[in-house]
Amino acid sequence: MEQGPVVFVGPSASRAELAAIVPSARFAPPVARGDLHRAREQGASVFLVLDGVFMHQLAVSPREVIDVIRDGALVLGASSMGALRGAECWPAGMHGLGVITRLFRLGWLEGDDEVAVATDPDEGFAARSVALVNVRYAASKAVRAGALERTRAAAVVEAARQLYFAQRSWPLILRHAGLADEGRQLERRLERFDLKRRDACTAAHALARALRLDPGLGVAHARRHAERFRVTERYPGHDRRLGLAPDELALRLTRWLFGSGRYQAHVWALAAGEPELREVAEAITNAEARAEARRDALAAILTRWLASVEELAPMVMSELEFMDELDAEVMRWHAARTLAAAVVEPDGEQLERVRQEVAIAHGVVDWEMLCDEVVDERLFGAIPLPWIEDACLTIARARTWTRSAR
Repeated sequence: MEQGPVVFVGPSASRAELAAIVPSARFAPPVARGDLHRAREQGASVFLVLDGVFMHQLAVSPREVIDVIRDGALVLGASSMGALRGAECWPAGMHGLGVITRLFRLGWLEGDDEVAVATDPDEGFAARSVALVNVRYAASKAVRAGALERTRAAAVVEAARQLYFAQRSWPLILRHAGLADEGRQLERRLERFDLKRRDACTAAHALARALRLDPGLGVAHARRHAERFRVTERYPGHDRRLGLAPDELALRLTRWLFGSGRYQAHVWALAAGEPELREVAEAITNAEARAEARRDALAAILTRWLASVEELAPMVMSELEFMDELDAEVMRWHAARTLAAAVVEPDGEQLERVRQEVAIAHGVVDWEMLCDEVVDERLFGAIPLPWIEDACLTIARARTWTRSAR
C-alpha cells in the first residue's frame, strides 16, 4: 500500500491547516538527525521538511538529505529548517520552495537564527517567540503600507536582531526599538505578517499540485531495495586525527567544544545516566521546575567532569564517534584554527559579534550575562573562561580572514 507524503512540521504552520491542503499527508514532529533515514527505510518516498530541531538535539544533516535523495526519494523543503537545507542541498536534487529559501540561496539571509524560534513541545511545538525573518517581513510590509517610517522599521529589525532568539516577542522588540508607546495597534499590525507560515502553505500547495498531476508520484520514488543506509565517513583522508596523537586530539577538541559552546549538542546524551539528573527525574514532577533543576544538575555534572579534563576527553570522543559526529567536529575545529592562523588581530566588530554568538551557544542571552555567570574564572563554575575566550578569538580571526579573501 502506497504511503502518503511525510511532512515534518512544528511551529511554522498548524497540522490542521496543512492537512486541509494535503489530505494524504502523514505528519511528524520537527525533523531531527536520523529521522529521514528511518522514515525512508520504513517505506516513505515523498518528504516535505518544514521545521527541524537544533541546539540541544542534533539537526538533520545535509548528508542525510542527500542520502535519501540519492536513494530515490523526493524531498521538498521550505519555511524553516526546510529552507536552510533546501538552500544548501539544491545541487543534490532537493526542491527548496518559498521566499525564505530563495533569500538564503541569494545570500541575503545568512544566520540560522533568522528562522529559529522557541517552541512548546507540549502544545504541538507551537511558537513561543518571533522569527527574525518574520520581523524583517513585517517591518517591510508596514513600511510599504505607510504604517511605519523606514528609520523606525530599521530600529525594529535591529532590536530583534540583538535579542536572543527565544526572547523575541513583539512587545519586547518594540520596547527595545523605542516604540512601546505605539501601543497594541502597531503590534497587531506587525504580528499578522508571518512569512514562515506563508512559505509552509506555499510548499504544501506545491506538493498537493504535484500529487494531483502525478497520482503515482509516491510509487515512482519508492525504494527498490531493503538495504539500510550505510553511514559514510565525512573525512575520507588518510589521517582522521590530522597528525595528532589520539590523546592530544581528544584534549584539544574537548577544549574547543566546551569553549565554543558546541558541546551543548552532545552533552545531554553524555550526561543522561549521571546520578544528578536521575535524582531530578525522580524527585520533581512540575515541568518548569524540573527544567530548571536539570540545568542546575548539568552545571554540577560539568563541574565534576571538567575537574579532570583528561578523563572527560575520551568520553567526549567516544560519544562523538557513536553519533557519527567526530569527523564533522574535528574538521570544523581544524578549519577554524587553520584560517585563524593567517590573521594576527581579528576585526573588532567581528570579535564582538562572535562573542554574542558564543554566549548564546552556551545558553545565555549575551556576552555580558555570560561574564556574570563566571565564578572563579569558570562559566557556571565549570567551563574555564580562557577556553571560551580562545574559541571566540579563533572564530573571529577565521571570519576576518574569510571576509578579507572575498
